[in-house]
Amino acid sequence: MTVVAGRVISYKNRYVETETFTIETKLNKPGFLPALAGDAPAIIAAFLLNSLRFGAVNEHMGNTNVFEHSGKVYAIAENYVPQEVDISTLETVCNWDVNGTWDRPFTSHPKICDMVAVARIINATLVIPELDKRSFWKDSSNFSDVFDEDHFINALSNDVKITKKLPKELATGTRAVKHFRSWSGMDYYQDEIASMWEEYEVRFLEYSGRI
Repeated sequence: MTVVAGRVISYKNRYVETETFTIETKLNKPGFLPALAGDAPAIIAAFLLNSLRFGAVNEHMGNTNVFEHSGKVYAIAENYVPQEVDISTLETVCNWDVNGTWDRPFTSHPKICDMVAVARIINATLVIPELDKRSFWKDSSNFSDVFDEDHFINALSNDVKITKKLPKELATGTRAVKHFRSWSGMDYYQDEIASMWEEYEVRFLEYSGRI
């Protein structure tokens, strides 16, 4: 803990205690063979040996990203389920399997959450997106087939307004299509993007491969 410019700053860090981290902690040494890169035969051998010794082909990570959901904080990586973390103590509470309905990794680089953040910054109303079916994508699914629309809307109700369909009165309004500039700061959204509201009623903002 230190004081900077009259403000108290406190910092702490702690390992996310995944199941494989706990195994190696008890061993008091690294136990898993590296299996993320290398020659194919070596990777296959590492997978087999790790699986036989520890019941997992690779170490479970929790160090790529963190997110908050329903008042709880989760650490996440793309090779295991998220781990709930106590934000006060940084203690790992448990694996999060969405009440027994999920048994695989989440993406650690969410795109929809980025769009929600942009909408919050520029005070925009989001419309449930349509997934691209006209280019090279062969998937006929809709947004509602992949996500729980009502939960999506309700969970974000305190942050941004979301509607399922574009209102009829705006269906024929002036429109613009805008591709975001990558790695932009908040000023870019507050100035360049928000200024489009002065000329257009509806804006289609292209952000990811299918949305």
